[in-house]
Amino acid sequence: MGSLPGFLLWRLATALSKTRAPAPGEKPVDADGSSGVRHSHRDRFLVGEPLWSLLPAADQDLLRSRFGFEALRWGRVTAATLFVVGAANALASAAAFAAGLGGVVDGLWLAAGLALCGEQVFRWGENRLERPRGSALGWIVRPLARPLLSPRPN
Repeated sequence: MGSLPGFLLWRLATALSKTRAPAPGEKPVDADGSSGVRHSHRDRFLVGEPLWSLLPAADQDLLRSRFGFEALRWGRVTAATLFVVGAANALASAAAFAAGLGGVVDGLWLAAGLALCGEQVFRWGENRLERPRGSALGWIVRPLARPLLSPRPN
């Protein structure tokens, strides 16, 4: 249901803007007149921006130089979010054990939640020292970032 109103608002905004929207099948054009890969990479970067802080620091530096990635800001946001998720899992598992209902799966979730919380405390500390720090979960987002990290075409 949200697609139709979103599409209509997008069409209205492009009709009112000074730039022309690309026709179907036409490559989008950037403000500098170039077309192609750069525009699609910029879109990919913006859509996944919060996730890029999970990548190793070297990859975050590359994204900073290419796209202006704010590694420290997004590192803090993702560390806080993942800490809350890990703590919620750990608390739920601990509650199951306290009620006598805990099993092997609850033990795994408890361990995973505590490990996730510990990693986020470490990441938060590194960010406070003005150093971006990736996460053990970076391997999940790495395939999404691969086009952004590859050498630029000429």
